[in-house]
Amino acid sequence: MSPLTALDAALAALLDGLEPVAPEAATPAAAIGFALAAPLRAPGPVPARATALRAGLAVAAQDLVGAAPGAPALFAAPPARVAAGEALPEGCDAV
Repeated sequence: MSPLTALDAALAALLDGLEPVAPEAATPAAAIGFALAAPLRAPGPVPARATALRAGLAVAAQDLVGAAPGAPALFAAPPARVAAGEALPEGCDAV
């Protein structure tokens, strides 16, 4: 039975003679499976609006300050129902 090759030696033998490939420009669809050669930056916030992480009632968190099981929050209008992934209505920041 032969002894195992040390990890460092095996990695050095594997990488010996390999050179990085030159970067090339590609559309996102054509770049599937490629690795980025430089950081990718979005031109703005992604998603553009806050979205609900779960389904429920969209509210402004500040309206819930002091709410408790024995002292529920009172709203001037009923909260909007949102689905997971849906954009939160204007003025809402919690579900």
